[in-house]
Amino acid sequence: MKKITKEEYAALPEINGWRICPGETDYSEIQEFGNWAQFGNSAQFGDWARFGNSARFGNSARFGHSAQFGNSAQFGNSARFGHSAQFGNSAQFGEEALFEAMDFKAKRGNPLIQFDRFGSVKRNTQFFNTEGGIWVRCGCQLLLIDDFRQRVSEKYGNTGHGLIYLGIADVAQEYFRQEDERAPMNPKKCAALGS
Repeated sequence: MKKITKEEYAALPEINGWRICPGETDYSEIQEFGNWAQFGNSAQFGDWARFGNSARFGNSARFGHSAQFGNSAQFGNSARFGHSAQFGNSAQFGEEALFEAMDFKAKRGNPLIQFDRFGSVKRNTQFFNTEGGIWVRCGCQLLLIDDFRQRVSEKYGNTGHGLIYLGIADVAQEYFRQEDERAPMNPKKCAALGS
């Protein structure tokens, strides 16, 4: 896999405002990507990479820890994200996304919601809807949602912060329940059912 330098990245062609970036390329030496970058399949990125708005990624993209994405990022199938990735509004994920290096694939629909700048230290709290359950990233903690609720109850009890954290866990769980009901059926299952 070719490793691209900052200079090579800056020289990549632009078409209609989009910087066209080849797939099967290692971009780990670059940390700042502007708006409107489009990457081919199997691109790899290092830790702390930052992407502007409307970045598009092909299938099987790999991201290091603490990657940051602007609004309207689009990811192909089988994207993998390191821990503490942050996503702007309207991110779209392909099938089989893996978050936080978990062994569980993301469910169809919108597998991620996040709440930002509240709680005791004004941090970002993310909820991931995976085949292995709903996972919560809050600071350095990565827990299943029931374990998150227990940890919050033990730490904050029935105080303001505790009620807020438990409230967003309820919102996330209900949202994912509705997403699971809306997710389209697998076409292979439809064919097997004769529809």
